[in-house]
Amino acid sequence: MSIASILADLENRHRELESRIAFEAAQPSHDEIAIRELKRRKLSIRDEIERLRRQGLPGAAADTMAFFPADLPAEQMVAGLRAVASADHASLRSAQTSVVAEVKSFLEWLDDPRPEVAFGQPDKFAEIIELSRRYERCSKYYLSDVGVNVSTVWRWATGNSRPSRFVGQRIVPEVKIMVVEALWELCARHHLIRAAAADQALRPAQPA
Repeated sequence: MSIASILADLENRHRELESRIAFEAAQPSHDEIAIRELKRRKLSIRDEIERLRRQGLPGAAADTMAFFPADLPAEQMVAGLRAVASADHASLRSAQTSVVAEVKSFLEWLDDPRPEVAFGQPDKFAEIIELSRRYERCSKYYLSDVGVNVSTVWRWATGNSRPSRFVGQRIVPEVKIMVVEALWELCARHHLIRAAAADQALRPAQPA
């Protein structure tokens, strides 16, 4: 699939989401959580459109992004990231190895049994903020949606300050999904998702 075809498909999805958001918002008893999820998906698609227009992609990477689209449910992306983390990494280039390290860091955070955000007990809030700081979409989110600057985000990441309970509980689920999406796109761009899928397919089946 050509980049032009991928862009056309993404732009169609973006328009469909805009229409759906407008329709849902016009309902008398609309669901704010559902609308926020639709907006998140729209932002993800918009980011991918801008990236493709700005940088372009080699043919193989474009095919990968088409085969593994950026608007999959987060649970499916996480499953794909786990496959990337557990695949054979012996032949990876340095850039691919760096991406795998980012994926493993996030999965370690995800599997950490501590609560994501809590008050009066240990949690893993600072860690997800620190992980998120490297991704542009998260930086935009902190500035435009949360209304905090880089310095405040740094203090959250280092544990030197915290947002209110309400803000913390609101942003962690959204930031977590944005990190998943950013990692998914990085893996697709570096051909790690296809490689992980192939590796999983070649492994012998486990006995029941």
